[in-house]
Amino acid sequence: MPPIKNARLLILLEGLNQTDYISPPSGVGLKTGLRAVELGLVQWNDDVKAARFKLTKKGLGYRSRFAKAI
Repeated sequence: MPPIKNARLLILLEGLNQTDYISPPSGVGLKTGLRAVELGLVQWNDDVKAARFKLTKKGLGYRSRFAKAI
């Protein structure tokens, strides 16, 4: 897996789980969320006004790998 260099993507991954669609954390916008969707890290509920995301298996792998690096 290539490293993620965007801090907002990492913040998004830290604030989500795999079971529920959740609003992104403060400071993380729709643009960052859609980038994470493109990378296959999260799923989106397709609602622009109330965007909510949840982790995919790939996103969970990135998050756990990032946590181990700290």
